[in-house]
Amino acid sequence: MSFSSDTKKELSEFTDSTRHCRLAELTAISGCCGQYVPRAFGRLFFLYQSENFFVIKTAYDLIRKLFHASADVSVISGAGRQRFYMLLVRDEDVVKKMLFEMKLLRMGGALVDLSLSKADLIPKNICCKRAYLRGLFLCFGSISDPHKAYRLEYVCDAEEDADEIAELLSGFDISVKKADRKGKKIVYIKEGEKISSALGVIGARKALLEFENIRILRDISGNVNRQVNCETANMNKAAVAGAEQIRQIRLIDQKIGLDNIAAELSSAAKARLDNPEMNLKELGETLSPPVGKSGMYHRFAKIKKMAEEL
Repeated sequence: MSFSSDTKKELSEFTDSTRHCRLAELTAISGCCGQYVPRAFGRLFFLYQSENFFVIKTAYDLIRKLFHASADVSVISGAGRQRFYMLLVRDEDVVKKMLFEMKLLRMGGALVDLSLSKADLIPKNICCKRAYLRGLFLCFGSISDPHKAYRLEYVCDAEEDADEIAELLSGFDISVKKADRKGKKIVYIKEGEKISSALGVIGARKALLEFENIRILRDISGNVNRQVNCETANMNKAAVAGAEQIRQIRLIDQKIGLDNIAAELSSAAKARLDNPEMNLKELGETLSPPVGKSGMYHRFAKIKKMAEEL
């Protein structure tokens, strides 16, 4: 399975200890993937459907734990390997109790329109907000393989859903960005540290640990690569400068002779001919007495000027 699927599998096995948090998670799933089934013989059914098995599994487990009720699970095969998972709650008493506790059924018996804003469904407690975000991630969320890229995102049909997710995450000091993609509203995070925080908020502890391990290794590898690239660039720069200095020195030796120029310039020139690969600092340390990098720079500046005049 992918990293995203592994994360959802872990979340589907997560069990909150409190009823209100379980109810908050089921409310999120119901608002995203649930729908009312037209009354049959005066009865009210509630249907969950998703392409993701772990969404249906979580909804089934929560209904069983919260209301001590069962539901019918079915699978419909689509084009290719595509599958749709469905969960149907048939017991009308259970359905009404579920909807009332999730605030999807008004006191007067009116059903909440799930296509409208779900702001009234969002819980107030911090612990319940975590559970609610966990349900939203199961339905809308995905996370890229951190070996390849850092990206956690929620793909929503409605802008109101995207705004509510962004607001919920901001309550945990996690800032997000938004975008449009093929008519969908995207809420996404690309910073590794913020993704770790988001995984921690929804309770994906195993995914968080794996993500952090990969992130540490990537950072170390990146630092090593940058250091190697920097050292390589410096070596290339020193090699080019050394080759130019040797050309200038040989010109001076041919025209004047190295023994006929100032002693400090002659010693620097001969050191360069003997050590073409060294940088100025290393080259200065071969002289007696040693000369610093700045001193060697000035000596070769004079050698360059002399060669240009010749």
